[in-house]
Amino acid sequence: MDQTEGISTTDALQAVVEVNLRVVSAEALLKACHWFSREFICEIRNRDEHVADVILTPRNPASASELALASGAFTTSAMDFALREKIEAKTSGIRDLLLAKAFSESG
Repeated sequence: MDQTEGISTTDALQAVVEVNLRVVSAEALLKACHWFSREFICEIRNRDEHVADVILTPRNPASASELALASGAFTTSAMDFALREKIEAKTSGIRDLLLAKAFSESG
């Protein structure tokens, strides 16, 4: 297997994305995999408790440059889902207060 900048080449081209599990939760990682599941088969392999590899195998033939783009897009998507989780956790109390206030005034 030949590896160059996150891209592994075997019989079929695959992209391997390294994910820091201290930054991206398992839930955010699964959401990113689900988001990519139309175009790629996603396999998650834990290296240790803090690092996982996500292997993206295209469902249709793809070039190495397309896989490199997909790898970057996957990383961005995983980070986006992780950030959304953190924002939701920090603002859920305010959201609940706003909803309670809105419903108390409407009835």
